[in-house]
Amino acid sequence: MKNTRPSFWRRLLPANFRDPVGLARRILRSRDRAAYFAMASTAIAAMLTPLDVVLAATSVRSHLRAAITLARLREPGSARERSA
Repeated sequence: MKNTRPSFWRRLLPANFRDPVGLARRILRSRDRAAYFAMASTAIAAMLTPLDVVLAATSVRSHLRAAITLARLREPGSARERSA
């Protein structure tokens, strides 16, 4: 089975991206604020990707835990039904 998730670099860079050093040089020479912002936001996204992976895993775990708890509460003979 093929992994359909895009690679780390494909999520950050466009598909037609060929010369990263040349592009960075042109952006820095342009002195365009929007280009600086795009470059900075891509760098920040690259640095925060490991944190995003960890937080996504804990989020999935907490959602699964909540679903299991909810399923147990809905079972016949659960503590909630006995107290009612």
